Amino acid sequence: MWIFSKYFFCSAVESHFNKNVLVIRFRTIAHAWAFTREAGLTKNRIYKTKGRDYLYRVFMNKREFSALVFKLSMNIDYSNFKDSVKKRGADQEEQDTLMNVWFDMASYQDNKEGVFISSYYGGYHALEKRKIKENN
Repeated sequence: MWIFSKYFFCSAVESHFNKNVLVIRFRTIAHAWAFTREAGLTKNRIYKTKGRDYLYRVFMNKREFSALVFKLSMNIDYSNFKDSVKKRGADQEEQDTLMNVWFDMASYQDNKEGVFISSYYGGYHALEKRKIKENN
């Protein structure tokens, strides 16, 4: 499960070794710190891994994680997700990355449903990808 909250991005997967444990994975230490803060955990729960696609990990049981997801959903206080990330002080690279995710999913919607919302919002990223795909 991917979660984009206004505080962090993470990927949650079941542990290979224990079905009751989730491995919560992060691309940046800042997102791992924000996760532990929101979950009420200490930073010593963060493990740095080498040679893996996500550099940082937190291990927690499914009940702990579900409590955090509930807390995050109950504390949604914005009507525009991307703006909430900007307001918390995300750097431009993170904001651009989130916009690219938005454009890619808008393009996917367009391809599957025929609803061309990406052009309405100036979806240059998704449109450029489609042009490249069509020309190859």
